[in-house]
Amino acid sequence: MLEKINHNRSVILLGLVALFVLAFAFYMFALKPSMNTGSLRQSELASQQRERDILKKRVAGLRSKSSADDPDFQNAREALPLDEDTQQLVLQLKKIQDKSYAKLTDIEFQLQDGNQIALMTGKKPEDYSSVKEVKMKAVLEGGYDEIHEWMKQLQAAPRLITIDAFSFQQPYEQRNPGSRLIANVSFTAYFTAVKPNP
Repeated sequence: MLEKINHNRSVILLGLVALFVLAFAFYMFALKPSMNTGSLRQSELASQQRERDILKKRVAGLRSKSSADDPDFQNAREALPLDEDTQQLVLQLKKIQDKSYAKLTDIEFQLQDGNQIALMTGKKPEDYSSVKEVKMKAVLEGGYDEIHEWMKQLQAAPRLITIDAFSFQQPYEQRNPGSRLIANVSFTAYFTAVKPNP
């Protein structure tokens, strides 16, 4: 009987050691990695939360700084308005006429789908995909100096405008001093196309 108890005690002890080894192995290979992963994820989450707070502060700071007060923003907006704004263009042309004394007798507008900026700059067309063109043809009447001043004032306007071509209906050599000339001027004004919100 005593032998049986000693034998059972060895088996029970061996079973307890085996259970301890199994529990230790389960802890080391199953529970501990998942606990480490959980703490690692918590650390990542805290880091992302800090980054998000920093970004929120940055965005709030940028929003509080009014774009209207930024002179660079204002200059860019005048050079490339948010739509074709042909009415504003006509008012600019009227001011230019008043300064140069060349009379604007006719103006023609034509909206373009794309733009030629990529050809002029050598950059990729998609870099300027939101920029559109208004092609214009104007007929001017005045002296040579007045027409020259009109074109100079046109290029000095705040809006981005390029003169594409110009010609006189009467050759310069045949004109009388002080005579009135008629000039055809083709030019392009640029604007930023506003994409509708989805």
